[in-house]
Amino acid sequence: MDIDIISIGDELLIGQTLNTNAYWISKELNAIGFTIREQVTIADTEEAILAAASNSLSKANVVLITGGLGPTNDDLTMPTLNKYFGGELVKDDKVYRHIEKLVTSRGFEMNINNQDQAIVPNNCTVIHNANGTAPGLWFEKDNKVLVAMPGVPYETKAMITDIIIPR
Repeated sequence: MDIDIISIGDELLIGQTLNTNAYWISKELNAIGFTIREQVTIADTEEAILAAASNSLSKANVVLITGGLGPTNDDLTMPTLNKYFGGELVKDDKVYRHIEKLVTSRGFEMNINNQDQAIVPNNCTVIHNANGTAPGLWFEKDNKVLVAMPGVPYETKAMITDIIIPR
């Protein structure tokens, strides 16, 4: 099975942050027999995400994306993938309750950015993020899989280990 890894984030492109996710994912999946076909790092723009997703899905069986699912305005992965797969963004009450519990347990109040992270595409399987507020997204189309995960390394590792590899 061929896997592509797409890392999203301007902080990766300018050298502000080291891309440990691509390294770790490649190492883990290769160790259990998967073939990493390609790794790319792209800007957090709609155009870059659409082009990379389309290119990877045309060649690989599975595409793993990290980054761009955060609560800020420059995080465009979720709405862009929703557009790519033709869904609608809807509030997920289970995700909302998780975010609310996480935020308030840390002594903060819910704000609009936190609330917006519970808005997810209705045409994917939402992946629970036990370690953070941004849920993962599992899309399937034409016998191919695209999974989007947050860019925070410990959140990505937990999703890969606990949910994505077993599935």
